[in-house]
This record gives sequence, structure tokens and C-alpha cells, in this order.
Amino acid sequence: MLVANEPSRHRDFLLAFSGVQSSNDTGEGFTIDLPRGAIEMTTPAAFERRFGMPSPDVSRGAWLAALRFSGRALMAGQQSALGAVLVFEARA
Repeated sequence: MLVANEPSRHRDFLLAFSGVQSSNDTGEGFTIDLPRGAIEMTTPAAFERRFGMPSPDVSRGAWLAALRFSGRALMAGQQSALGAVLVFEARA
């Protein structure tokens, strides 16, 4: 998950980087679905609401703020590590 004040400014770069041709608007950013995951770009406020912790400082540009791991046996939880948020979610 990436965070930026203006997520839409980074859409074209992330589409080119990922090789994907479209993204899904989320209202406060967008998601690019990949074969084995997704790239999410959101605003600092949306990040803070979703994870209950401060967003990284994005005053100098976009920031990789979290990595999400999903699997059947994982328990939901959060842990701050080196300035990034690691999110473990149980797969439905």
C-alpha cells in the first residue's frame, strides 16, 4: 500500500510499472489488481482510518506505507516495522 496526498498523480506510473492497463477507483485512491495481489494507493487520511495508526510523512512525495499478506491460516493483526505497517489478514 502506497500513500500520497494526490494518489491520482501516481496512477499512470504504477500502471506502467505493473504492466496492467486499468485500475479501480476507491474514492480516496485506487487499486491495481495483479495476478497474485494488488497495489493500493490511498490518501494519508484514508490510511489512518483503515489501520488506526499515523500515515507516513508524504510531504516530499508518495511513500510505501504498508505490505499486506493474506492467507488462510493468518490471524488478523498489525505490527509497525521500520516505518511500514505489516498487515496480516485471514483470507475469506
